[in-house]
Amino acid sequence: MTITVATKEQAWAKVNEIFPTDYDKDWGSSERAGYDIYRHPTLNHYNRICDLGDRLEVLTGEFGEEVTNIWIVPPKTSPLTFTAVVTYEVHGGAVMTKTMTGVEKVERTWEKIGEARTEVVRVYIRHHNWASWAAGAIQSITMTAE
Repeated sequence: MTITVATKEQAWAKVNEIFPTDYDKDWGSSERAGYDIYRHPTLNHYNRICDLGDRLEVLTGEFGEEVTNIWIVPPKTSPLTFTAVVTYEVHGGAVMTKTMTGVEKVERTWEKIGEARTEVVRVYIRHHNWASWAAGAIQSITMTAE
């Protein structure tokens, strides 16, 4: 059987519904396996819970033949985006302002422009699109979470 939950806490709540008894960590088995294993200290040795990180594997039955995997799949979240307002100076000395929405990140990097190595500010919009300005022309960048 396969069950999917969003958090580790929900996964352990499901274990408590499925596993027939109380359980403790089996330190020796955990050490040998490289992941945590839990069992009842005196009952059926084949019944166990294996914490595999992204899922809990629950083995029950006479020989551990009934397997339930409880997958931990956090809900997908949209990336945090910003509204960015960039104020910059153009070649004639005029000051311009550009407002962009859906900005995921702003980075400063160096590029060779002509013979000079120039700092450039790059504003990424929805990961694949971006706008850039020579950093010397940037007067300010204001970012507000959307």
